[in-house]
Amino acid sequence: MLGANETVPNNSPATGIGTLSLSADNRFAQIDISFTDLTAPITIGHAHCCALQGANAGVAIDFLPPLVSSGSFSRFYDLTLASTYTGGFAQPRLIPR
Repeated sequence: MLGANETVPNNSPATGIGTLSLSADNRFAQIDISFTDLTAPITIGHAHCCALQGANAGVAIDFLPPLVSSGSFSRFYDLTLASTYTGGFAQPRLIPR
């Protein structure tokens, strides 16, 4: 994760990496994120799904990360529970091949 990769790009000094893993049956998800050098503590976090680079997408999963400017965290989601995700998962998207 880099500010330059955001839509709209910014000059944040922060960097990070995240992984979203889905179970083979798409019933469960695990998100693991590490980040450093935010200019202020995190107040909210979420994962978007699904758009091409440079385009915005709807929020698919909300999560509450620790209120720090550097760190890591992991969350597990049961996607069979509607309270786990937002409409971003349900929105149809066409992805060119």
